[in-house]
Amino acid sequence: MNATTRAGAAQRIKDGAIPEQVAAELGVSRSTLYREMRKHREDMSAKPSYGKSDQIAGNGGAPGP
Repeated sequence: MNATTRAGAAQRIKDGAIPEQVAAELGVSRSTLYREMRKHREDMSAKPSYGKSDQIAGNGGAPGP
């Protein structure tokens, strides 16, 4: 499952979809879906997040002084 599919599945579950139904629609088992959701959480926690102030400052998202 690629990152885009993982993100979409995670959003659907967050919005209230039943995980077993999401798994069936993707053609994977429930355990595979949960493993992929764990990967998604890990991917999201590993990515740096930059606030709007960094983007507005025009410094490419680099932390300020």
